[in-house]
Amino acid sequence: MESSYCLNGGPLLELSPQQLVDCGPYSGCNGGDYPLAWEYFTDHGQETNSDYPYTAKDGTCNYASSQGRTYIPKVNGSYHVSLPDPSEPLAIMQAVEERTNAIGINASSGAFQSYESGVLAKCGISNQMNHAVTLEGYDAYASEPYFLVRNSWGTGWGEFGYVRFAMTDGKGPCGMN
Repeated sequence: MESSYCLNGGPLLELSPQQLVDCGPYSGCNGGDYPLAWEYFTDHGQETNSDYPYTAKDGTCNYASSQGRTYIPKVNGSYHVSLPDPSEPLAIMQAVEERTNAIGINASSGAFQSYESGVLAKCGISNQMNHAVTLEGYDAYASEPYFLVRNSWGTGWGEFGYVRFAMTDGKGPCGMN
């Protein structure tokens, strides 16, 4: 949402994931579904993280666009892109060059949850996607090529809120491909 808003002419804002955790009837800390998140923000808009800070726990909905808070207006819809073969790193790199991408991963593994730094190559490849993240970039020329992914758990997790997933064929680390 942040990247799309900025790329379409708005300022770069840090938006509130906590609003979705607290206010989306299908979310909470037990996971969610990013198409349903888009639907929620289409109807309600989204506040900034400074106005609705992240607490990393379920809370009571405190959203009110009429309280003088900063928020982006209602989303005008979204679209889904199907990659020709998402198990191929080249197809994923091409998608990232066009836009940031919301992707589903399996965040259940200890390797992902305790990630601190480096290129994460193994964290399970289950078909059970239970966490949405943002695929923002890649470095195919690094000594260990990787995809750069932003998590919503705040800057204290990983590399200031980011994880570097190894660029692999197949399902990829945590099923990211």
